[in-house]
Amino acid sequence: MDRKEIEIIGRQEGKFIKGKYNDALFETYKLQQNQVGQYISELSSYEMSQYINYFDHFLASKQNEDKNEIYYEKGSVLYVDLGAFNFGFELSFPHPCILLGQTRYFVKILPCSTQKFGKKYNDIMDAYPEDGMEENTGLLLNNIKWVSKERIIHVIGKVTEDLLSRIDIAILSKNSTYLKEKRIWSNYKDYLIQENRRLREENKLLKKQLHKD
Repeated sequence: MDRKEIEIIGRQEGKFIKGKYNDALFETYKLQQNQVGQYISELSSYEMSQYINYFDHFLASKQNEDKNEIYYEKGSVLYVDLGAFNFGFELSFPHPCILLGQTRYFVKILPCSTQKFGKKYNDIMDAYPEDGMEENTGLLLNNIKWVSKERIIHVIGKVTEDLLSRIDIAILSKNSTYLKEKRIWSNYKDYLIQENRRLREENKLLKKQLHKD
């Protein structure tokens, strides 16, 4: 079965009929799970352990009816499970993340990676233990996103207000509206500086004229 056929079955049978009752769908699922198992069996011990913990965390969250509604302080460093089945260069497995915002069930996070520290990329900010991080860390400004609070494993600590301010400035500096307004105000500032110089020169000339008179 290809993806289109699978999607059609899913839409036709909806969310209230269990997939195991559709023989074709369930057989395709078992085949796919076997392929996933084969893939994971060839991974390193580190990667395999991460997959095991991911599934354990995922299943526990599905069995727990009490959803995470904890209020976390802005700037908290959270250990967050970013998922196992990610694409390309997306961060996967647990990573420290800085809390930037939250709702009842979701948190806005800035993922961090020690492997990205010191890379000097425009979209990565370096942070240090004196900023509240456990070790030298790269803050991935291009990976900011909202995730469920169910992904939070535990709280690590909290960053300094100074680092939070630097993060806010870095985020704003990449915002197109902010950049446009910044250019407008920068041009206006240059105009005011030039106008001030012109008026000073005029004032000097007027003073000289008065002294002559």
